Amino acid sequence: MKRIFICAIIFIFSLAFLTEAKAWFWDKKTEKKETPAVSAPKQTPAPKAAVGPSKAAKPQETTAKPAEKKPDEKAIEEARKARRALTDRKRKEIDNMQWEVDMVLVSGKGKKETDTIIFKEGMVSSSNFGKKGFKPTNYSVNVQADNTVVWETMQNSEKNGVAFWRGEMNENMDTMRGIISHRIDDKKKDDYSFLSLSKKPIAAAPEAGK
Repeated sequence: MKRIFICAIIFIFSLAFLTEAKAWFWDKKTEKKETPAVSAPKQTPAPKAAVGPSKAAKPQETTAKPAEKKPDEKAIEEARKARRALTDRKRKEIDNMQWEVDMVLVSGKGKKETDTIIFKEGMVSSSNFGKKGFKPTNYSVNVQADNTVVWETMQNSEKNGVAFWRGEMNENMDTMRGIISHRIDDKKKDDYSFLSLSKKPIAAAPEAGK
């Protein structure tokens, strides 16, 4: 009987111990589940620098461009016709006139010479250069914006090279000045300037039979 009593006491203590151990184990397990996971602290963005009040963008000023005027082709053509008519008139005034001029070397060397420049039947010639073998040649006429009349020509001589002429007459065509570039050969060149002394019309040749 005594042995039975002792066994019963041992059994009761064992049961109680197992119950407490089970309860203790269950509480630990529940504690692990309920413990919240610790997350890394969120980074707080650095405060932005204080910015003053922004100025409102000014609207771009748009200036309307004036419409481009188309060239008046009719007016341009009329101006060309007027210029050609003026040039033809000046050419006729030049023709059949002779000019006495003083001629001097641009270099300042040599003596001043007197020459006669003759405009006849659309050709120009020089008394002095005619003696050097330069024959009459055609010449061009151009009227500039200030109504200065410019004439030019080039003459050739078999023995004395090439002569380039350029003369300018004022609007009234009563004075004339100009230059002559005489290229004798590849090494020698003489440049002259000339200035008018007088002008007069060329007498018309008498008709045959009179």
